Amino acid sequence: MPKTLPTSKQRVVHAPPPTLPSSAALSPNRVLSVVLKPNEDVEWIWTSTSDGATYVSGYTIVKRKMLIGCIARAGLVHGANPLEPIIEHGLLWSSS
Repeated sequence: MPKTLPTSKQRVVHAPPPTLPSSAALSPNRVLSVVLKPNEDVEWIWTSTSDGATYVSGYTIVKRKMLIGCIARAGLVHGANPLEPIIEHGLLWSSS
């Protein structure tokens, strides 16, 4: 049997609302929400129709990028350039 996380460790993320012109109807295949594990984020897939409506029609679950998340939680991201404190603290590096 697959191992599952307790419900309290999961989170529900609601899709952004659709943009509809007055003449358009809601699409029945739009995404309303997705359940994520603590180490996951979601990237929304948008569809645009010929009548000008846009809605979330799909999603991709991606692993959370831990470095930026840790920096933000540590309060290091501030100011106009969000990378400035990362560079100042020597946390930005290159693989080359």
